[in-house]
Amino acid sequence: MRVEPTGPSARSRRGLHAQNLARRDLESHGFHTLAENVRYRAGELDIIGIMDDTLVAVEVRSRATPNLGSPEESITPSKAARLARLVRAYRQDHEADDLPENTRIDVVAVVFDGRNRVSRLSWHRNAVEDTPEPGSAG
Repeated sequence: MRVEPTGPSARSRRGLHAQNLARRDLESHGFHTLAENVRYRAGELDIIGIMDDTLVAVEVRSRATPNLGSPEESITPSKAARLARLVRAYRQDHEADDLPENTRIDVVAVVFDGRNRVSRLSWHRNAVEDTPEPGSAG
């Protein structure tokens, strides 16, 4: 019996859709995208770009149901620390690229309604502080 490969899950498709919507919205406000889906062993940076002479990493979070809380609530302290670590790794890997000195981590939250239409897209600038790992001495 031959098994046909399956495509991305509905959740994966929705996540990609949210990321595309986020990128377009960011770019409409002067954001210049450098890279997307930058993968490291510790995780992935959804969108990296430059805006107002600042290197900006953007975490895109989406929800299709309020049962799991808001997209913003899904950024836990450990997730925030991991994002900060990933941004430092990106900076280190791109030292020769003449990146802006300033850095921030933004969050774009996308909420879909029952028909998979966007009911809310919110851009939170500097939403994640560069904090030490939970349980570390800073």
